[in-house]
Amino acid sequence: MNLYFYIRNKRIKEVDLSKPWLGNPGCGGTEYLTVALCYYLDKHTNLKPILFANSTKKLPSNLHIIKEDSIEDVIKKVAEMSNGLLFINVGSFTKSDKKLLEEYRVNAIAWLRNHPSVEICNLLADCNNIKRVVCVGREELDRIRDHRVFKKSTYIYHFYDLDSIVTSRNNKNNDKIVCYIGSMIPLKGFHRLARIWPSILKEVPDAKLWVIGDGTVYGSNTVLGKWNIAEESYESSWRRYLSDEGGNPHSSVKFWGKLGTEKYEILSNVTVGVPNPSGQTETFGSSAVDFLASGVPVVTARCHGFLDTVPHKRAGYLCSKSVQLRRNIIKLLNDATLNRKMGEYGKEKVIQDFSVEKIIPQWEELVNDIRLNKSNKLLAVEKNWFFEFKWLREVNRLFKLWFGLQYFPSLIEIRCELGKIKRFIAALIN
Repeated sequence: MNLYFYIRNKRIKEVDLSKPWLGNPGCGGTEYLTVALCYYLDKHTNLKPILFANSTKKLPSNLHIIKEDSIEDVIKKVAEMSNGLLFINVGSFTKSDKKLLEEYRVNAIAWLRNHPSVEICNLLADCNNIKRVVCVGREELDRIRDHRVFKKSTYIYHFYDLDSIVTSRNNKNNDKIVCYIGSMIPLKGFHRLARIWPSILKEVPDAKLWVIGDGTVYGSNTVLGKWNIAEESYESSWRRYLSDEGGNPHSSVKFWGKLGTEKYEILSNVTVGVPNPSGQTETFGSSAVDFLASGVPVVTARCHGFLDTVPHKRAGYLCSKSVQLRRNIIKLLNDATLNRKMGEYGKEKVIQDFSVEKIIPQWEELVNDIRLNKSNKLLAVEKNWFFEFKWLREVNRLFKLWFGLQYFPSLIEIRCELGKIKRFIAALIN
């Protein structure tokens, strides 16, 4: 069976995605992971992936690549070719996308890499041509379990070529290095780490802060601020916490900028990893896995993605408040034995749960189930029952199932409506 993929790489055409086994070369996760999935499906299965892209340069040579400019053109092209499945990255699935799939009778798998809006969940549930909705984590799947889209939903974790990213720690000088990886935008939460850095230095005067990433990860045309790290409106919100008396970066802080696969060598020197301490947008947490694969314990927010990837109190700490973030970073900087123990556990977690050898067969099985028209296996709740009212979502799902009320609102729909009411009242008051 042919599998069709599409990436919008017009703005990142200079990024070299030709060797996905080396890890993300410094672009958004959607583009890298789509190319990597194509590459490994072609290498390890009998499936035949075909990649559509805006630019055909700097992509893996083993892949069948076709140049197309839009998802509309891709759907039309797939309809002309042999029977197969189109993989859709659901960042902004629209009514027109649904209409095109139905009009051209193209079946698809929706890859849910971000928190979906209520509108997107409704569209996916109502589109008969969407055969499966694949979340990138179990916690994200549980978030939509009382919505009718759950009936066609499952989860498959992201995967890693362990030969390339699993490294040994190399901090021979015993430096106390805290490291952030991610785009320098508000949703990725660097400001939370910046605000507590002065208080961390008071407790650990020889600590260092390394920052990998800048504000251009998702768009090369971004105009950066005074320190050339993020947009000025964002950079100015945290710059004072990391400045010396002259307004320059403090001597404890080093900005590496946007890095590709060379970041893994840098990570081998890190003591504590802090990916996206806000927790917003995280459905899996690839940066957390980068740290764990290098034997580095993680301290970050308690949220959907990190609950799947970072075992709390075993490979690091998941925190609800800034004071917890600060306390646990300091603990892991000062306790070398605990740090090493957690780092080793995290590395083993990556080896066991996120390898190519474990994840790619799951994709192959999913595709074969769709090909054979097998029904979706609904997965039960396993853990974290009280996280974001998961227990209530399951009660609501069963209530709707038992009484035949499939259109009774899910929690994400109720929250959406309450948000509208709140904004309406706020507008009236103002």
